[in-house]
Parts: sequence; structure tokens; C-alpha cells
Amino acid sequence: MENNSLNNCRRKCKCCREPKFIQGEQGIQGERGPKGCRGPQGERGLTGPQGEQGIQGEQGPIGQPGEQGEQGIPGPPGPQGIAGVCGCECVNTGELIKNGKMEEFNGNIPEEWTTATPAEISRETAGGRVHTGESAVAVSNGGNLSQTVPVHEGCTYLLSFYALGGGEQVGLTAAVTFIGGGIGLEITIRPQDMPNSNNNYGYYRGITIPVPAGAAAAEITFTATAADGQYVSIDDVSFSVQ
Repeated sequence: MENNSLNNCRRKCKCCREPKFIQGEQGIQGERGPKGCRGPQGERGLTGPQGEQGIQGEQGPIGQPGEQGEQGIPGPPGPQGIAGVCGCECVNTGELIKNGKMEEFNGNIPEEWTTATPAEISRETAGGRVHTGESAVAVSNGGNLSQTVPVHEGCTYLLSFYALGGGEQVGLTAAVTFIGGGIGLEITIRPQDMPNSNNNYGYYRGITIPVPAGAAAAEITFTATAADGQYVSIDDVSFSVQ
């Protein structure tokens, strides 16, 4: 009943209405409250476009080599090649001098040898005057003894022999002459250098110059120089490719 009277009064009298309140100034903001719990994660967004490739960095240091692996099984041998052919003529085919040991004689002249002074050539068989075998050849003053052998252009040859003086005034010259090509070698033994006691043969050797173009043969010649009644014994002559 009281509420109805009040309402009627408010409708009839303006002074009976609720008073109008004027808003005051905003107060000072209070302290922030504690952080609430984290909400659930939202859905993943779309992937953005790929960015440009960056600059390549410097190469790092080379690592240490790894251990060597085991050797594999050898493969089967390949087929044998065709045998080569040597086109070189300077191959030692053995002795070129014939009857260089002075064992075979035709009279006083050793077989396979020639001389322009047969009276100065003789067979030597005395003890101590032969180097090997049964005989040597003795060449007196001015005597010569020669033999011609084949040679090949561009090759060099070794001449060797043994000599023994039959006296103190005996000398000897051994020469190799390329036919059509000149002197290829000359060995000279002076009287003061020639051994002359029994069983004391001297050994001599020399190498020729290369055989010149056009020469196909060489003449080996021994020439003795000796006082009257003296001579030089020669034995075991050899001539071959060097």
C-alpha cells in the first residue's frame, strides 16, 4: 500500500521522482590483478612463401682421410702382346775375328789372316812365349798381319789382344780402319812400355769411333817395329760390338 502511494506521488509530482545523479570524476585505477590462465592455442595459420636463399658460407676444413679399404681380388691377366722386333744392328752377336787365338796355321801364316810381309811372320810355340793354347804369332821388324771383318754403320767395336816383346827394342801398332771411312782406332805400344819377359804378356784394348756412313767392313792390322833379330808375339785377338 505504501509503495503504491509513493508511485502515485512520483507520477503526480516531479519532486517525488528519483533524483538525477551527476557522474563524478573517474577514480584512480586500481592495481592490476593477477594474470589469468592461458587460453587454448588457436589454429595454425597458413605457411608463408619461402624466402630467398642466403649466401653460402665458407667451406669448412677437409676432414682426415678414412682408412684404406681391403685390396680387391686381382683380375685375370690380359692377352700376351706381339713380340717386338729389334731393328738395331749394334747387337753383340759374338766374336768377329776368326782364328784370333792363333792356333791354326798355313805354313808360317795364321789361317784367316793376310800379310804383305810373309818373311816377317812365323809361328811361336816356345814355352813362356804363348799366352793360351799351343801357339801365338811372331811378327818381326816391319812385318804386318791383317784381317777384314764386317761392321755396321753407327756401331762401336772393342778390339783387344795380348802382346809380348821378344827383345827390349820392340814396338807394336794395332789399327782398325773402316774401309771407305778412315781410321777408327789406333793403339801404339812403345818399346819402353812393351813387356818382354816370358809369361808376362801385356793386355791391350780400345774402342773404335762409331762406324761412319757407307762403311760396311773394317780391317784390323798389326805392324811391328823391332831391332834386328827381335820380334813381338801376339795372341788372343778379339773384335766385337761394344
